[in-house]
Amino acid sequence: MSYCVNCGVELEASQRQCPLCGVEVNNPARPYDPTLPRPYSAHIVRIQARLERRYLAWIITVLMILIAIVCVMVDLVYYGSVSWSLYVALSLALSWITVLFPLLAASMHPVMLVLLDACALLAFLYVLNESDPSSDWYLRLAMPQVMLFGMLGLLNVFLWRSSFVHGWQKISVVVVSIGVAMMGLETLLDLFNDMAVTLDWSWFVIIPAFAVGLIFFILERKRLLKDAITKRLRI
Repeated sequence: MSYCVNCGVELEASQRQCPLCGVEVNNPARPYDPTLPRPYSAHIVRIQARLERRYLAWIITVLMILIAIVCVMVDLVYYGSVSWSLYVALSLALSWITVLFPLLAASMHPVMLVLLDACALLAFLYVLNESDPSSDWYLRLAMPQVMLFGMLGLLNVFLWRSSFVHGWQKISVVVVSIGVAMMGLETLLDLFNDMAVTLDWSWFVIIPAFAVGLIFFILERKRLLKDAITKRLRI
């Protein structure tokens, strides 16, 4: 039986580190054996980490609400209306939806999260566009970009959760999607500025993206080569 050198807790051979203080277990007479049954379920550890993230998310949520309220009150007191504080509140709301809400709603389907993020971003950009009556970039530029990125996000979610791609092929999908997104972005910018598509800088993104994506796709197919690289990189 092993004992932690830091706190003296009794340890099992299936434990890589002390469950109490986190010190790494190093016992040459009884090395770590991952095949042995663990003294407690790993599911409990995942639940505890999830609860800690939710608790932190709620704390940050309260702080964001307080910041928004303070900004609105300062705006009303000094300027008599809600002007700049509206953008602060909307920025905080957008950040909460995209970053914190997934932690609080872990059971929600990723497709719904992507759609919610897209709708929140569209609403935020719409308010920014309406603040300037002379601007016309929302329908011609902002909305198509958000829709393009949203569709690519939905495609990535579908492929990651399907049985079509495995392992490093998922990385390939993400890298290729980034290249396609950049080419789509330049296309929309060209149409918005010049009403004509003249692709220029996006080629320097999409060509390496497809090359890197193809490499990851081939490596996943070549199991022996993938295992050798994994061992070399220790991942």
